[in-house]
Amino acid sequence: MRLMHGNKAVANDVVIFKNAFSKAIGLRFKHVDRKKAYVFPVNNSRASMVDTFFMASSIDIVFLDNDFKVIGIKRNVRPFNMVMPEKGTRFIVEMRNAGNVKFDDKVRLSGL
Repeated sequence: MRLMHGNKAVANDVVIFKNAFSKAIGLRFKHVDRKKAYVFPVNNSRASMVDTFFMASSIDIVFLDNDFKVIGIKRNVRPFNMVMPEKGTRFIVEMRNAGNVKFDDKVRLSGL
């Protein structure tokens, strides 16, 4: 599965964190692959705080609504920081580099 922005792959591999345990652990103590996107579905009306505790490198965090429209983006979030999600967030995508993705863009998952 790939994360696409227009006709270009932003990430060649997508990992989806579905259960509460995997969401809680997230990317802590893991090597964040430059070619992967890590997707965290939000199950309630208000997404939880995103933290980068115990991460080895900075990441970009993209907040998406139900239609995979970008409603917020935080770039180069350093380890040991916290970020509040945008209101209406339904998917949180963490990756090393979100490339040219910007506010109001739409992204999609291909190869489902």
